[in-house]
Amino acid sequence: MSDASDAHGSPYDRATEKLKATGVTLALRSRGEFARFFDGLDLLEPGVEIVHKWHPELGEPVPGQGDGVIPGYGAVARKR
Repeated sequence: MSDASDAHGSPYDRATEKLKATGVTLALRSRGEFARFFDGLDLLEPGVEIVHKWHPELGEPVPGQGDGVIPGYGAVARKR
């Protein structure tokens, strides 16, 4: 699962306001708010992490994409 986060400040605040102005609902969540989706589950490593840091060794660079911060958290979990 991945979700937009509120962790990165003003450029994303402006983007959120623009989306809201067009009628798009976007709920930015903190790490703790996102982690609650995994209550009662076993999180796999590395747990709740900023998306671009979640297993970076697994991906190949994609042409046209920079190394900027992706404003969101990601995680994978198993049912107990």
